[in-house]
Amino acid sequence: MKRNLLLCVVILSFIASGTQAQIAFNNNFETWSNDLPDDWMGTQTTIEEDSVFMYTIAPLSGTRAVKLQNREIPIKKFSTQAFSIVEGEKYYVSFWAKGRGNIASIKAWSGNNTTVSPLIMVNTETWVYYERSFTASVSSDEAELVFEIRQTKAENDDLQIDDVTVYKSAGGAAMIDNIGIYTGMNAGGELFNQVFEVPAGSGNHTVYIANMWMGGISQNSELHVAAQRYGSLSNEFDYSFGPVANNYYKPEYLVKYNRVWKLTAEEIDLHIAHFADGGYEMPEAIANWPANGDEENGEAALLAPFFDGNENEIYEPELGEYPLIRGSMAIYAIFNDHKITHASGGQAIGIEVHAMMYSVYEEENFDLLNTIFVNYQIYNRSENDYHAAYFGSFSDMDLGAATDDYVGCDVDLNMYYSYNANNADANYGEPAPAQGAVFLNHPISHFVYYTNGTGDYGDPEQAPDFYNYLKGVWKNGEPMTYGGQGHGGETPVDHMFTGIPETGEGWTEIGEGNTPGDRRGVMSVGPFSMASGGKICVDLAFPFAWDIDGTHLTSIAMLRQRVQAIQTYYDEQGYICEIANVGIQRPAGNIASVRVYPNPSSGLVFFDLGSTEDAIVKVYSLTGSLISEKHAGSSTFSIDLSACKGMLLYVVADHNGSIIGKGKVFVD
Repeated sequence: MKRNLLLCVVILSFIASGTQAQIAFNNNFETWSNDLPDDWMGTQTTIEEDSVFMYTIAPLSGTRAVKLQNREIPIKKFSTQAFSIVEGEKYYVSFWAKGRGNIASIKAWSGNNTTVSPLIMVNTETWVYYERSFTASVSSDEAELVFEIRQTKAENDDLQIDDVTVYKSAGGAAMIDNIGIYTGMNAGGELFNQVFEVPAGSGNHTVYIANMWMGGISQNSELHVAAQRYGSLSNEFDYSFGPVANNYYKPEYLVKYNRVWKLTAEEIDLHIAHFADGGYEMPEAIANWPANGDEENGEAALLAPFFDGNENEIYEPELGEYPLIRGSMAIYAIFNDHKITHASGGQAIGIEVHAMMYSVYEEENFDLLNTIFVNYQIYNRSENDYHAAYFGSFSDMDLGAATDDYVGCDVDLNMYYSYNANNADANYGEPAPAQGAVFLNHPISHFVYYTNGTGDYGDPEQAPDFYNYLKGVWKNGEPMTYGGQGHGGETPVDHMFTGIPETGEGWTEIGEGNTPGDRRGVMSVGPFSMASGGKICVDLAFPFAWDIDGTHLTSIAMLRQRVQAIQTYYDEQGYICEIANVGIQRPAGNIASVRVYPNPSSGLVFFDLGSTEDAIVKVYSLTGSLISEKHAGSSTFSIDLSACKGMLLYVVADHNGSIIGKGKVFVD
């Protein structure tokens, strides 16, 4: 017990010191000297001292904030004391404001000015959170954050500011760069963000952006929707980085979660082999993997998946524990819809999403080298039980040039795809390629497209619009119908354009002669129920195909073949939703009731379940792939694991699904 406590103290001290190193400046206006706030009134300050007031009526936190008064048009500056910044590093500035007045700009001064934010017009009686960023142009120990204030109003008690933090993160976005596609994900879960470059290095792109949507009805018959479209590209968000928590604005929370974690299987293998060696330098993403949340801040105790060698539910990479990732290279992010007001207009669902984008590098396997995978593990952290719930994958596919595209749906392959209306594309040339989006572990329930614009068949504008698209109906509630552009017909359908453009069979855009355009698509899964504390997992693939010796239509045929190969690969991995808990889930029963022998084994492993005769045993690799599953009809039985080598994990569950045993077995 003392050993575990000591380890915990060491780990927490390491994390705390690392967090402090990331915080350049933090002040909540709680301490004042001579009627002025400590750590402010820096060299760039021009506002008069008698225009800076202690504000105690309704501070955001604690007992004090600052009130600034400048009712004139010329700006007055209010700056911090000096802090350190490093050239080339990206810094985030977060603060709260209310009252009425203009923050003409925010600058980072370090001998010259770097603009952090243009004009912010504050006019609110409640506290509003702001976050901006800048990249340091020079290294300096004399940097100051400067608020330029003007035109404050007496009737709104002028301008109040509280809880100012300047911090840097380990990276708010990262890129997959080991296969034929170059793309990435950011801390808020946005996929691709204008960069889905394929072939990598070509300068050509097929997807502008993609995001997940969800919607459902609560037990109170209220609609809840999280449906972000363009996020950082339009400054309209439904999601924010980090897990569901009590306080989203603690400096420690901001530093820990406003980032992504990028790792390779090679780095993890190296860590496993050398973590105890002198001179080994642990990769930052392994050292700071977000496996454990801050329970005192309302965060879940267990977050990112990891191998828990000593089964104490504490991530200890210095003992050889390591993240569980998929593929050859992975980017991991945690985000939620609970923190912010939704740009979609929807009520927050209360979901927390653990997202992993990954690639698989296999030399000369062009199916895998031209596919990006995404795994979502979505937790309902709210107290609501949802029914009539849907998950959707929204994407704005711009296949080279954006205005000459068509879309289609292959229900059998659970895919929606984009292709060029003509053989030649302005960017890709002739022939044009095809791009797909695929559900790997769920059937595609609905597919609807819409074109950039307003009206009943255009861009969604409010929460019911997003929910209707998830349900596969138009914004006005009309069903999609077969033929034409999917409306005004007589036969309702769940999927649009399900024909085969390559052969001219069935309902296709090219067959209908539709006007090409900037298409957006939503494919969805549902309806389903999601109870409080429940979870849903969704696996997606985004494959690309380019038949350079064929036509834009044979590129679609190549895409269909590619999707079949990808699905086969995925099925062979044995991925399951519960994989996030493999190696860290606490058994419900007595682990000593399950005996495994011989251990180590040459291949044939015997299980003795004691008095239990009805159970399921699952065996996993250390990367989380399901290797074997066996239903035990007696208390003693064997499993042949001779095809495997090294350490494996086993989990034993009784007929009720309760885990009665788990552990490790080594096959030599």
